[in-house]
Amino acid sequence: TPEVHNESFVIYMFLVHFVTPLTIIFFCYGRLVCTVKA
Repeated sequence: TPEVHNESFVIYMFLVHFVTPLTIIFFCYGRLVCTVKA
């Protein structure tokens, strides 16, 4: 059904455009904190 496809597409878009940037930001922030502490 189109509804199931639409829902999975929305979840995919959410993961790609929200979770991925957050992961990159937290990764860079963590490295920055480690660099400052060292």
